[in-house]
Amino acid sequence: VRAGETGGTLAAALVRLAAALERSHALRERVRSALIYPAILAAAAVGSVILMMTVVVPAFEPMFADAGRAPPPATRFLLDLAAAMRDWTAPGLALLATLGLLLARVRRLPAAAARLDGWLLRLPIVGELAAQLEAARFPRTLGTLLSNGAPLLAGLELAQAALTNRRLVATAADAAEHLRAGGRLGERLLADPLWPRLSAELTRVGVETGRLPAMLLRTADILEEESGRALERLVALITPAVTLTLGAVVAGVVLALLSAVLAVNEAAI
Repeated sequence: VRAGETGGTLAAALVRLAAALERSHALRERVRSALIYPAILAAAAVGSVILMMTVVVPAFEPMFADAGRAPPPATRFLLDLAAAMRDWTAPGLALLATLGLLLARVRRLPAAAARLDGWLLRLPIVGELAAQLEAARFPRTLGTLLSNGAPLLAGLELAQAALTNRRLVATAADAAEHLRAGGRLGERLLADPLWPRLSAELTRVGVETGRLPAMLLRTADILEEESGRALERLVALITPAVTLTLGAVVAGVVLALLSAVLAVNEAAI
């Protein structure tokens, strides 16, 4: 809306905004629908593990006390872990809540928020996906501004508001300063390893060919399509990953309990 008001073409900007919101809503609904089954599976598996660790595993401790012998190492580890879960659940939740509040306060500081956002962008898979989603907003906003006749420097300042990652906001601000000093827009974006290289390369090509607005809008389309496919692949991998991981945990608990039962039986024989 600000881009349309600045360029004097509010109606066209609203049409583009409606299309962008439709794409965003469709992508969000696809991801939400795909996450329903993994979420139910994860909740059921975690609930089963918690039930085993808080009810089933502690029930074996009196059996070893009556048998007069120490449990196997794996079972001893499970018993200690169950005791730790009983004793430290409440303090652990309180600690997590405190850390969450502290992190929320730290994120209000610009320098700390930029460091945290930069750390997020360096994460494997998730960081690249977050960078693509952020970098798609910037060229779409800037391309819309330039298409509506806004000056490049003014458009850069307004397009920075489309970014939520403070680390990338700083890069966009540096690009604007570099442009004021006589440089080119794509040069500063290419110099930042956290900025998606495809976006920076296409921006540089747009500047060199004199078709920057159209190239920026095309860049936004490409990044949105790539991020959508990446999200779908990530969601598709979540279900088998959750199944295998929690299945291995449950199997480990069951094997440890079975070894304890066998050890008690051998002692009785």
